[in-house]
Amino acid sequence: MLDMIMAVCHNNLRKVPGYDADTLEHRKRVLRGLLPGSVALTEAQLRIGLDDLLQADLRGRWWVVGSAWTGRTNEESAHTGEKDDAKLGTKMMTLARQQRLNTDVRRNLFAVLMTSEDYLDAFEKLLHLNLKDKQEREIVHVVLHCCLQEKAFNPFYAFLCQKLLEFRRSHQITLQFAVWDKLKIMDEMRKQQVQNLARLMSHLLVTRAMSLSIFKVVDFVDMNDSKLSFFQVLLYVLISDHSEEEFRSVFSRIAGPEELQHLREGFCLFLKFMTRQVKHGECTFVPDAESSDVIQRLKQASRILQARMS
Repeated sequence: MLDMIMAVCHNNLRKVPGYDADTLEHRKRVLRGLLPGSVALTEAQLRIGLDDLLQADLRGRWWVVGSAWTGRTNEESAHTGEKDDAKLGTKMMTLARQQRLNTDVRRNLFAVLMTSEDYLDAFEKLLHLNLKDKQEREIVHVVLHCCLQEKAFNPFYAFLCQKLLEFRRSHQITLQFAVWDKLKIMDEMRKQQVQNLARLMSHLLVTRAMSLSIFKVVDFVDMNDSKLSFFQVLLYVLISDHSEEEFRSVFSRIAGPEELQHLREGFCLFLKFMTRQVKHGECTFVPDAESSDVIQRLKQASRILQARMS
């Protein structure tokens, strides 16, 4: 046993009993062949599409044991792939124009978002676009636009936005100004758009990608119905969808800085207002069964903010 340990320490594996370098190397080659994009895996995949099934009489039925199948020629594969890409590209551009994305950069970003498998795939594709300076800012604008246009909130945009903000601080600045612009025209936004924005911000706040300090420009004394609804949904989602520790953390981040004194006072005023609304059943989206828990959390947030103010 001691000899084996010394052999491993000195990287002399040939002295380890039962060690076979050829077996290890073979297993490495097998594993490398299973990775996406490897030549072995690509060659092992069957290149069968709808066209092959429709022309089964000419090419053969591969799903029948013993039947011959000629496969698809390289020319046919290339031609079909180009035609499918052209159709997909035309469809994406049409949808982008319908969304009033009036520049090539925005339309290309829209196509990337719509054709990505998940938020990680979208993030990688966006990085590979190699956009510069002003063009790169369009990423956040397009992501936010698509998020607000959804008929129901799609977490895909929240996770993608979080990834972008964590990757580069410039995206945080861009989103901050974009949200401020939305707050100015919130009375012109549809109800679902307001809710989508509130849910997006709640995710970014809990994951610490953004802070409540983004709302330092809001006048909590004079707010229209859309802004009231936005902050009510925001707070309710923070309470109902996240733990007490996460909820406390969101408010603790603005409890310290002296320059956020005005923001803390505004939030305390709104928390009292919402507490009274929930208590009297005036918040329609808060179920009666959850009202006591919601009130308790709202009072908890007020105590966190008032502790710094006193």
